[in-house]
Amino acid sequence: MEGMDKVFRNLDRYVDKMLGLIYMVAQNHAAEIEAFAKSTATWTDRTGHARQSLQGTAQQNEIATILRLAHGVEYGKWLELANSGKYAIVYPTIEADVESFLDDVKEAIRLMTVRI
Repeated sequence: MEGMDKVFRNLDRYVDKMLGLIYMVAQNHAAEIEAFAKSTATWTDRTGHARQSLQGTAQQNEIATILRLAHGVEYGKWLELANSGKYAIVYPTIEADVESFLDDVKEAIRLMTVRI
């Protein structure tokens, strides 16, 4: 049974490393989408609060890695939804980044797997 215990320990380490790698990719993309959203939002700033409050974050738990972009002001929802979405920035930014994010995750996993 000692051999199987070693296999399971190695698998646990592999999964932990994989999750850590995916989280690092998500953190990088969180910073990128935040910067992109702040620099390309098309509304006219009155106070600058809406633009400054855009925040990209990465979170991870035992079953998922979550990449999120959100407004930090209450009226951000109106910028996203009013005027037929004319000033929306959150969803278009996520939509534009999703393929790049998934490609980067795949590449990170490929590179990690090559090292084994």
